[in-house]
Amino acid sequence: MMTNNDMTILAYVCPKLRAATESIESAILRLRERQRMLLTCTNLDTYTFNTENLAIKNLIDELTFLLQKSMKFESILCRPDVSYADMVSVKHELRKLLEKLVYGRVKVPSEIKSYFYEIWRILSSY
Repeated sequence: MMTNNDMTILAYVCPKLRAATESIESAILRLRERQRMLLTCTNLDTYTFNTENLAIKNLIDELTFLLQKSMKFESILCRPDVSYADMVSVKHELRKLLEKLVYGRVKVPSEIKSYFYEIWRILSSY
């Protein structure tokens, strides 16, 4: 059973999840455009091209993973019949995700990390 406090918390979390999703989608589009520009660039040596292309591909893959997580969290939390157990489950999954974002191999833009941190902080506040 959701309390008024839980609903108030979700009133802050759901818009942040939507904003995170939009930010991730925008970053993916910018990276794909960068990848297209890289393909048309003729003055790059093979090593530089491959290195740059691999870095962009890895970041797109990581952002796609985060997009899926964000959409999953939104589908769990932003529905009328969300339970306390759902909120706790998402909070724990977010903590693991934040560890990966902080210590992971692929460096995600700080704006996106901050959305996930803020959501985790709000869920942890009660």
